[in-house]
Amino acid sequence: MAKTYTPTLIKARDWVRLQIGDHRAGKMVLEDEEIDAVVAAQKQSNRNLAAAACGELIIARAGNVLERRVDDLQIKYGQGDAQTAYSKHLDQLRAAGAQELLSRQSNFRLL
Repeated sequence: MAKTYTPTLIKARDWVRLQIGDHRAGKMVLEDEEIDAVVAAQKQSNRNLAAAACGELIIARAGNVLERRVDDLQIKYGQGDAQTAYSKHLDQLRAAGAQELLSRQSNFRLL
């Protein structure tokens, strides 16, 4: 399993990593294979929805972490802060994905 990121956004995986903030070397949360699987599952929809789904995975893995400490640096999380902002970003990705699906309405035919 690998965790890679190419800033030129060659692969859908790189674009998804950029959108969900999972692109810093040594600090990536999701494995390449996990992102690729989500992108493949969303192939019928789009990469915005794939990014939102991957973001949900990150939130789920974070669980109920309320505090992180590394040496003298301490970060406390509370309700209404970073996770809420991140969730709003994922909502925006979902909305963009839904809008893209609606713009493809020509794919649907009423019988």
